[in-house]
Amino acid sequence: MYQRIRKQFSPAALALSALAIVLALTGAAFAASGGLTGKQKKEVKAIAKSFQGTGPEGKQGPPGTNGTNGTNGKDGTNGKDGAPGAPGAPGAAGKSVTVTAATAFECEERGGALVKVEGAGSGVEVCNGEEGEKGETGDEGSPWTAGGTLPSGKSESGAWAFTAPSGSGESILAPISYSIPLASFPSPASHVHFSEEEGFSTACPGTVITPTANPGELCVYNNPFGFEHLVNATFSHISPVQSVEGPGASKAGAILVFTFSGAAGEVAHGYGSWAVTAP
Repeated sequence: MYQRIRKQFSPAALALSALAIVLALTGAAFAASGGLTGKQKKEVKAIAKSFQGTGPEGKQGPPGTNGTNGTNGKDGTNGKDGAPGAPGAPGAAGKSVTVTAATAFECEERGGALVKVEGAGSGVEVCNGEEGEKGETGDEGSPWTAGGTLPSGKSESGAWAFTAPSGSGESILAPISYSIPLASFPSPASHVHFSEEEGFSTACPGTVITPTANPGELCVYNNPFGFEHLVNATFSHISPVQSVEGPGASKAGAILVFTFSGAAGEVAHGYGSWAVTAP
């Protein structure tokens, strides 16, 4: 009989019928408690399981279509600029400045200026600086300052030369000028020497290349190279610059005097060196 009833109803219908019977039998308890007890839940699950079908699982349904893309959100709006600040208060009015000449008392007779700012009192003294003290005079420079004289025992030297066409018997002059004048030249006639004079080496121990002179002596050296003696000229004497008549020398220099000894139309020449040492 049970089978006949099962055939007439599907498993689902039978499960529902069983559930209805259980609910009818337990209705008073359900109503009283407001729901199934734990034991009742187990009995219901057991009855429902006994009527569960044994057929195969159905095929998986087709996948659903993709959902549409969401719309992009909108950009936020830029913030507003702040309101400009209030203008600052105007600055205080400037003060005038006056500049007047300082009195002798204010700057201790040096002179200067007195600077005053409006409302700032007596002002500020701006005085001229004091003059520095003069230093001591330095020693005389070497080889001696311009306008000075050759110190005692010091020497100076130079060169002399002449070329002159002249007639027989005429004089030929060759000047000697000192770079620094002598303070004095005592007994000049006996202290001037030419290289052809006797005893020349005693007062004048040098040569035409390195002319030297003893203190208080003027030594004139004739050039011995190329010509043994002067050409078409003969040495006469050494004269001071103020006169070529007599022998001697002066504090500023001397004049060499030669006599032309060649034929008319011929050329006379000579050259050499000199040295003088202050007495």
